[in-house]
Amino acid sequence: MQYIGFDIQETHYGIASDNIIEILQDGVITPLPCAPQGVCGMTHYQGRSYPVLDLYDILEVPVDTSLSCMIMVETKQHYYFVNVHTIPYLFEDGEAMEVPKALADSDIAIKQIFKWHDRMQLIISTEKLFAFLLERFRHTAYPW
Repeated sequence: MQYIGFDIQETHYGIASDNIIEILQDGVITPLPCAPQGVCGMTHYQGRSYPVLDLYDILEVPVDTSLSCMIMVETKQHYYFVNVHTIPYLFEDGEAMEVPKALADSDIAIKQIFKWHDRMQLIISTEKLFAFLLERFRHTAYPW
């Protein structure tokens, strides 16, 4: 299987390519007033608006770049964007490793870990990330 990878500080993440619809560089994000943590706003794509999650904000890591690179993800007929603030790269799965419970239960929802070349790639569960998004919006005035 192939994955789209991206780095946040010194940690390497990935999303299964079969969950990815589009990658937009320098997309426009419209901030939402009083948006919950992890939701950086909405973006317009092909005539529709979609929520945008910011992994830096979810992980509570300071953003060290002004680059905006958004990955459009599909999960069970729902679509959203994930802003990763970096240029993504393609990789294939490697040697699978056990996922520690703390990572599997975290907000970012790691579902697999692969040893790829000389590093570990943490594979994000798009379903759990979507559930995180719904939970955050449930406590706001936004109808999404």
